[in-house]
Amino acid sequence: MTSFWKHLACLLVGTAVYPAIFLVSVVIQYSQTVFPPGIDQALQLRMCQVWLLSGILFGIVAEALGLSSLPEIIRLWTNTISLFKDPSLTIRDQDFDGVPVRIYSPKTEPKAKGKAVLFCHGGAGIAGSIGIEIDT
Repeated sequence: MTSFWKHLACLLVGTAVYPAIFLVSVVIQYSQTVFPPGIDQALQLRMCQVWLLSGILFGIVAEALGLSSLPEIIRLWTNTISLFKDPSLTIRDQDFDGVPVRIYSPKTEPKAKGKAVLFCHGGAGIAGSIGIEIDT
């Protein structure tokens, strides 16, 4: 089956089964995920988890039907995330011994020393890369 027909079949199957997959994802997320008290924006976090879980479940269905592989669906799913730029940040790409590193720093000098966050991408070799993170 050519790529066009595979994508069309996935689209048609997705249109038919995605509402059920989304509902199952909501039930799984709410029944199996507990957030500690005081989590800011818990609803947004839950919806993000539901969106990711529904993508995985859709990938499992598409793979079972022979339409696509789970890694292909996960790549497609995660590449649809719309990214934004924060105007208060300077974004700089560097390379450390062959490892691409993206450095985010405030455009204005902070009044005091702040904390740093080290984010290691966890795509497991299936999805995502520095190329789909926020570009400079």
